[in-house]
Order: sequence, then structure tokens, then C-alpha cells
Amino acid sequence: MKYIVMECHRSYAVLLDENGKFIKAANIGYCVGQTVTDPFILKRKRSQGSSRSAWIHAFGAIAACLILVLGFGYYQNNLFCYSSITMSINPEVRIELNRKGEVIDVVGTNADGVKLVENYDFRGKDKITVADELISLAREMGYLTDTGDISFDINAPDQKLLEQYSSEISRQVTEYLNSIFGGANTNISDGHITITIEIKNPGSGTTGPEENPNPPSSSLLSVEEVKSIALKHAGLVAADVISFAEVSLEEENGIQVYELEFTSADREYEYKINAVSGAVIEFDSEEIDDD
Repeated sequence: MKYIVMECHRSYAVLLDENGKFIKAANIGYCVGQTVTDPFILKRKRSQGSSRSAWIHAFGAIAACLILVLGFGYYQNNLFCYSSITMSINPEVRIELNRKGEVIDVVGTNADGVKLVENYDFRGKDKITVADELISLAREMGYLTDTGDISFDINAPDQKLLEQYSSEISRQVTEYLNSIFGGANTNISDGHITITIEIKNPGSGTTGPEENPNPPSSSLLSVEEVKSIALKHAGLVAADVISFAEVSLEEENGIQVYELEFTSADREYEYKINAVSGAVIEFDSEEIDDD
């Protein structure tokens, strides 16, 4: 029989068995929440208050079960790795996602991958932004040279999610690569995506008449599209915004970037968004001080 450790004391622990019964066992280094199988059960004499104690224990068992169920549900939806995207350049990195498609971890799966993500902070970023930033970081660290391939392998529990992630990655990451590197060709095969790139480094030589590192204005997102992306990322709708500061288009490291600021009733927001792919490059928000 399996037991869950409910309380830990200096010399004994209170365990909950599979029948909802509490027992006292010797504490041999247990911790609360641990599952044990062969406890040393301590015998005890029944007292006149055993009936009352039984009710208390029964109530505790119900409460413990509710906590376990609710906690397991939260874990399944928010902390459990439901799907993953493995990106291979020479560094290999696995982007782990929960049921909502949110990034819950970024793991290097070979020596170069560990080095690539060592100081990388993925918190609060979506999967496309993480992929884009890791590609740029790999370029800065010398893993991407004049030409190369970037491959993505998607592990998803159903075909619909596999197709959704394949479409998002092939379209948005390719647009990002086009905006900073030049040409990029994409091949997709049942969750495996290979993007072949030709990197054009400004300053490494003269740029010919057909080699334009900046995309034409027709390929850029509109101001309204960028506003919509920022609001969605911030969890707001247009009615929540009190004012929008002027939206400006800048160039940073060869990338066309929209910079925008806006204010809600209680917070101020600042965003930098890739003008081609729509990836959120940088964002910040802070409470408005009424004083």
C-alpha cells in the first residue's frame, strides 16, 4: 500500500493511506507530500476521543484529496511539459511548452546548447521570440557563419497542434531570418522544419545593388498591427488603453523595430517589436505612481 506524508514531527510522521485513513509512523527522514510504501507503523491505544479524532481525520483526508486534485490540475496546465520544440544549429536547444503553449523552460541538449542558454532569460517570452533571440545569440557567439541550416523538430501530442506550431515557426522565424540575414528557404516534413539561410553581414564587404539587408516597407507590419500585438501580449484590449505615445520605426543591429509606449488606468508599458515578424523583442511595464 502507498502512503502520503501529511505531517512531519521530530520522532514520528502522520501518513494518509489509500483508504483515506491516517496512521502514525516512525519519521525516518520523511518530508510532507512524499509518497512512501513500507513505513514503520507505530501502535497506539484507542482513547475515548477516538470518534472525534476519526471525524477530524476524515475531514483532513477530504481536504488533502482536494488539495492534491487542485494542485495536480495546476501542475498539468502550467508546469507540465506538454510539447516541445528542439532547435538545432550546432548548439541544440529544447524549448519546453505547457498546455497553453507558454514557454516553461529552455534546455541545452548538447555542450554548445548548454553554453548558448547559460545566461539566457526566457521568462515572459513566447516561443517565437525565444527562437528568434537564440538564433541572434548563436550568431553573436559564432555558431552561425556565412551560410548554414537551422532545423526545428516539434514534439506535440496531436496532429492539430503539430501543424499549428509548424506553421507558426516556418512563417515567423523565416520572416525574422529574412529581415536580418537575407535569404532563407524553408522545408517542412511532418513536424521537422529545415531553414537554410544565407547570412549577409553588413560591413563585411560591399553590398551589391540586389543585396538589401532591410526589407521593403511593403513587408513591414502596419502601426495598427503592431499595436494589436503589444496589447495582446500585455493582456489588454483597446478599451483598456488611455493613451498611446507616438509609435516610431527604428533600426537596431540591422533589424527594423517598432518602438511604442502606451498607458492603461494603472500601468505604463514600453515595447520593442520586430517590424517584420511581429516578435516581441523587449517589453517593460510599471505601476503608475499616483503621488
